[in-house]
Amino acid sequence: MHMRSITSFYQLLVTIAFILCALSLKAQDPKLVLPISHHGFIKSFKFSPNGKLIATGSSDKTVKIWDVKTGNMLYNFTDHKDGIEEIAFSPDGKLLATTASDATVKIWETSSGKLITNFKGDILGFSTVEFSKDGKDVLTADGSGTLYIWSLLTKKLKLKIQLERSYSIYGESRSGDFARYTYDGNKIITNTQDSTIAIYSSINGKLLNKLPKRNGKEITEILASPNSKYLLRWSGTWFYLDVFDLETGKQLYETKGTDAFASGGQFTKDNQFYITQSKVSHATNFIEISTGKLHHSIKGDYKGYDPQSNQILVSLNGEFWITDLVTGEQKIKLNLKSKKYNYWDGIFSQHGDYVAFQVSDDKRENYAIDIYSITTGQFISTLNGHTIDLQSLTLSPDAKTLLIGTNSNYHKLWNTETLTIDYTINTPAENFESLNYSPKGKYIVSFNKKNYPYYTLNINNAFDRVWLHSFADTKEIYAFTTDDRYIAIVNSNDSIDFWDLSTETKVSELPGAKYLSNNIKSISFNKKNDRLLVCYGDSTFALIDPFKAEIIHKFKEDKAEWLTVQFTPDSKHIVSSTYSGDELKVWDPITGKLLYKIKAKDDTENLRGVIFNFDGSRMASFTNHYEIAKVWDFKTRKPFASFAGYGGLFGTITFFPTNNKLLTSLADDAYRIWDANGKLIKKVDMGGHTSLSALSFSTNKLIAKSSPEIKFFNLATGVKQYSLLCIDSLDYIAITPSGYYKSSSNASKYIHYLTKDQKIITFEQLDVKYNRPDKVLESIGSRDTALIKSYKKAYQKRITKLGIDTTSFKAGYSVPEADFINRDIIETEQKKQLLTLKIKGTDDTYNLDRFNVWVNESPVFGLRGISLKKKNSKTIDTTLTITLSDGENQIETSITNVNGTESYRIPLKVNYIPEKNAQEKLYFVGIGIDKFEQNSYNLQWSVKDIRDQANALKLKYGENLIIDTLFNQQVITANIKQLKEKLKGSSVNDKVIIAYSGHGLLNDDFDYFLSTYNVNFDKPEQNGLPYDMLEDLLDNIPARKKLMLIDACHSGEVDKEELLKYKSAENVLATNKTQGGKGVKVINTGPKKAGMKTSLELMQQLFANVGRSTGSTIISAAAGTQFALEKNDLQNGVFSYSILEYMKANPHATVTDLKKYVNKRVVELTAGLQVPTTRNETNATNWEVW
Repeated sequence: MHMRSITSFYQLLVTIAFILCALSLKAQDPKLVLPISHHGFIKSFKFSPNGKLIATGSSDKTVKIWDVKTGNMLYNFTDHKDGIEEIAFSPDGKLLATTASDATVKIWETSSGKLITNFKGDILGFSTVEFSKDGKDVLTADGSGTLYIWSLLTKKLKLKIQLERSYSIYGESRSGDFARYTYDGNKIITNTQDSTIAIYSSINGKLLNKLPKRNGKEITEILASPNSKYLLRWSGTWFYLDVFDLETGKQLYETKGTDAFASGGQFTKDNQFYITQSKVSHATNFIEISTGKLHHSIKGDYKGYDPQSNQILVSLNGEFWITDLVTGEQKIKLNLKSKKYNYWDGIFSQHGDYVAFQVSDDKRENYAIDIYSITTGQFISTLNGHTIDLQSLTLSPDAKTLLIGTNSNYHKLWNTETLTIDYTINTPAENFESLNYSPKGKYIVSFNKKNYPYYTLNINNAFDRVWLHSFADTKEIYAFTTDDRYIAIVNSNDSIDFWDLSTETKVSELPGAKYLSNNIKSISFNKKNDRLLVCYGDSTFALIDPFKAEIIHKFKEDKAEWLTVQFTPDSKHIVSSTYSGDELKVWDPITGKLLYKIKAKDDTENLRGVIFNFDGSRMASFTNHYEIAKVWDFKTRKPFASFAGYGGLFGTITFFPTNNKLLTSLADDAYRIWDANGKLIKKVDMGGHTSLSALSFSTNKLIAKSSPEIKFFNLATGVKQYSLLCIDSLDYIAITPSGYYKSSSNASKYIHYLTKDQKIITFEQLDVKYNRPDKVLESIGSRDTALIKSYKKAYQKRITKLGIDTTSFKAGYSVPEADFINRDIIETEQKKQLLTLKIKGTDDTYNLDRFNVWVNESPVFGLRGISLKKKNSKTIDTTLTITLSDGENQIETSITNVNGTESYRIPLKVNYIPEKNAQEKLYFVGIGIDKFEQNSYNLQWSVKDIRDQANALKLKYGENLIIDTLFNQQVITANIKQLKEKLKGSSVNDKVIIAYSGHGLLNDDFDYFLSTYNVNFDKPEQNGLPYDMLEDLLDNIPARKKLMLIDACHSGEVDKEELLKYKSAENVLATNKTQGGKGVKVINTGPKKAGMKTSLELMQQLFANVGRSTGSTIISAAAGTQFALEKNDLQNGVFSYSILEYMKANPHATVTDLKKYVNKRVVELTAGLQVPTTRNETNATNWEVW
């Protein structure tokens, strides 16, 4: 059973270091940092003293360090074995201390992420941690009421203080929840469970003072004033506030219960006030420390205090304001990123630059930190990964697909051979629990928690992913027959429904009360599929004929509750074991008689549950404490081999399918292979927080989960092949230990690299080297040579397209630097359209290859920029003038060295406000082709698609639309090249849309072509339109708002799998009135070539955005046939129909709006057979298409 858990036990080792260039001695290797989210409540987060870093510690057992300005994660620490309690930076910011419920304190170096030392407590976990004022010691407190002072110099325990009695903050029964140094560092303050405050010397641990208790009423917080003169004791439960003289222990005053003390805050830096919150009146109160009286109040809920600027943060009517401490004047309003999230109390950086909040959604999931500037109120960054937490992993019976259940209700079918997400399943209900395959892999079963302990069971056809049936009010218990035809489902009332899935009809219903008992624990079919074994929770079980709904035998055990009941592999026996594990009973399923018992002599021969080998001659069991596994001879009933857990606990034990070797996994994050006699053959360390999830002996696959990471191993050799991360809802990244990766285009932009000096190299800078799907497939031993060849060709085309000489990829790395040196004098508001830029760049190691400038992600000097190769120089210093677009302009520059590494782009944002707004024009270039010289490839709707789009845009733009179209015989490469001349006449404020409808083709070298009138379909390089030529129409033209729409049905080999997909979707297509037209050439080509699926993947690879595109958004849809709709006398291809449908329904639409609608609608209308993709999408602007 896979339960949703915010604090999941297994977490990912986030920072994967890999060798970039092994021969380099001068440069340290950068580390790849993956976008790992916190999957639990962020219990502690702190700014570094210089305000440049934030550390976060979560209940998910991980600690992360982030860069404040960029929001990029620098380090992820996963060494703790339990949830994080508190974290703290050292006074100089060079160290980070982390505590957890695993009774350890770990000290990390913030400049390198290295673990410096590890302190281990006694039994209970540490709840607090704080550095001494000189940074030489660390103070912690544990749950037993023990204080520890650890020396960082000796790395040993310096002082241990056992409190006189247990104590607790927040009134909990556990001790040790609070200990703090005073500001001068000489004393340690603690509080006891009965509200007694104890003060100890931090030098010798001597008890200095005990302050009187407050009638046994628990303490919410104790706090020392900045001058170490006062000590405040406060309770939000009992609404009291007491102040003491910290030196003498004398109580200065006590307050009566009032709402003014419903929530506490902190002292002001001048020691005059203590800030509290009134929950009823929603006011922030300032209590005089000298008198305990309310001095003044400010309207709004208290959210934080900044000692640096002496200002507070309050929330009022959903808005957050930086507010003057005395007057209550609202100075700066925070421009909240989203009002849909919960914003918890904020913390301020020590220099008064930033405020940070923990935020979460309404379900209190997806935890992140949002950072804002307190001087401008502007949003700075979000500290959050993009990974999805894993709920379940199930390998298909043929091991070709891994079913990945996530906490997002979007679940993925991962192709383990091509390393792609074949499909994404959206479960029909909330509160997802688990996904599983049927025995033959024909069906997928999902459970969604309805009203615990009851569920909704959903059955999905694993091939076409159509939901067949949903069963409400079930338990999470079911069983398939071995042939996948029938399923038995246990309902919430313990009745059992028996269904024939081939006809989708109920065969019988087995009422629970009729069969001895309710509370069914498990069910299973025998080998012949004619008997159902039902185990109940009251020491009974029954053998049932599911077809006749009759009891064959009843079984009763008086001794103990049944734990397991199962058939032997040949179904000739039934084996039962009790919770005590002292004996195993073997029954005859024909007669129902007990045949014999196998008795365990002691705990070392526990028989609580057993696993059989392939022929049932041997069985394995664990000891009571899961520390030792034993193998038994089923016939002689005697154990003959033992397997020690080596101090760890066994998690699983599995027999190999063709021999008696065993595989065991342990709680020490390793798996072991043993021979039949119990001799250890191999041990494989799977990494921290990792559990075995799936096995395939026939394909040598072993899959382990370290949520959110999925690790793939070669089972026999133990070599880790790659790791998989699911990113957001639809994306992924698969990365090898050597650093090469394969990912969806959206996922790659979330990764980055970190140098030794904490410089961030964005993915664009090294993507050209390490985004190598061909190398990833080769590393796992893929046999799909056609796919590998296509990826390799795509990489070569990409390198050629970018103008990079791979022979210049040298050992080592060097990150060049470039920027606008007149950045500081460029005003944000510009009144002139021409802007002068002074660019300076350098590389310490390698010569420069090229430079470029982008405005709103459109390259000013074309895709390849300006070449610097002939200069043989490591520097550039130049001045140039660019033309600004009306409104916002995000200007960037970068240089690239001969090693292919690009400098980090630092945006310069200016706003050009013209005296008179320019009249925008739309240039529409339409290319549609129905008729071909080779008329057997003729299509039906392509020309009409283009004409309908042009007419629809004419209604939107009127005289401001410039149309240029080519149809049928006009569609030849010479005419297409001429189209660019007209586009060169556009202005920077104009828009360009290029729409193509026709065939897409691959030649033998896997080059991608679009069809022309006279193309040779067998050799598309003859007269075909290279994709690059079409994209070149958008390169180096003045217009910066550019959109390309490609509806290219595939013409070429279509393999059997694709035809089956089409056939399985016929019902859905008919319902949608979707027709498949001509556009597929089905041939028998002998040796496999790159088929339909490869063609689509190749298109996606070509469209991948590495930050150096033409600045265009390209929306494409490829499929094995041309699909069209016949609705309301409108005949169009589905792709064009979706666009036209959206235009008709919406008077205005942005690029993002159009993309989202088309991506969703085309899939709906074609039952997933035509899948739009978006590439080269610009992030800086989301311009209005109409």
